[in-house]
Amino acid sequence: MTGSSLAGFLLIVSMVAQTPEQPGRWSTIRSAEGDFSAMLPSQASSNTQEVSTPAGKVEQEIHFCRLSGSLFTVQRIRLGTAVPPGQAAAWLAAQKKTYFQNGARPAGERKLQRDGLSGEEFSYVAPAPGGKGTVTSRTQHYLRGRDYYTVTVMSAPDGPLPAEAERFFASFHLAEPAAAGPLGPSRSRSGAALPRSAARAKIADRTPEDALRSFVYAMAVRDEPTLRAITLPVEGFEWLMAGRAAPASVIKELEEKLAQQTFRSLKAGDKVTLPQGEDVVVKAEDVGPDRALLLPEGASLPTRLRKVEGHWKVDPSAVIAGRKAAEAARRNAAQKNSGGAR
Repeated sequence: MTGSSLAGFLLIVSMVAQTPEQPGRWSTIRSAEGDFSAMLPSQASSNTQEVSTPAGKVEQEIHFCRLSGSLFTVQRIRLGTAVPPGQAAAWLAAQKKTYFQNGARPAGERKLQRDGLSGEEFSYVAPAPGGKGTVTSRTQHYLRGRDYYTVTVMSAPDGPLPAEAERFFASFHLAEPAAAGPLGPSRSRSGAALPRSAARAKIADRTPEDALRSFVYAMAVRDEPTLRAITLPVEGFEWLMAGRAAPASVIKELEEKLAQQTFRSLKAGDKVTLPQGEDVVVKAEDVGPDRALLLPEGASLPTRLRKVEGHWKVDPSAVIAGRKAAEAARRNAAQKNSGGAR
């Protein structure tokens, strides 16, 4: 399928224009398969339909709302065949060009990473659907196999993008479909079958506290895709996956404890006593709008987090260092015992 074959229905403007505006009240949408979710700034309308294209039929699932003249849409277009990973970037680039037609002017673009998937964001100015004035649009799009995802905000005629746009884009998340595949339930790295509730940790990262809870849970169930999505890139990531996943009984208890866990968000000037007894003062550059230091209640070591493209991510360096140190101590003890036995 070529990019131009999708251009006719990427946004069903005629359908959405007939939908009355709802009061501003954020609502959460989630696909039936659980492969994507988002928050829209008013009551969302949804539609799934099969669309005929020159390349064959495709399935389109779209969620949308209007607010103060602006249009918010999230959609998935399921292609007839999967696009090989090596061709995804070129496919997205070709698709992006179809947005810059019929008088549309590019206004900026950048590369994106969302939940472990590469994508693009681009803005453009185009004639308003009714022909009076112009509208500014901002689109993010991603391709995974045969699923093409787009997230778009279109301004009111001759108006700027709405303030709700940032929260809307930050709320969009990708996940693996919830349904089990042909091979049965998901398995941990150790090979043990995981219960359905633990097979895939839901990625919550809108706040530093949410991200840290997601990180701890993903560590427990050895959910590698979620761990990669919720952490900053570091050397030694494999140490986070070392060992077996926790048993189901422990996971259930962990879920309850995480729900009740409280955190202290450290501020510049706060003093923390590390496990070794050393006092450390939090520096101004350690915290801010996109940086956080969280100290879980009952813990002595804070966790660093960073906000990247609207998503909070955990710095796992301390955890990796701790695991390396524990393994080194275990080996040293084993060597001493082995020497003593001789």
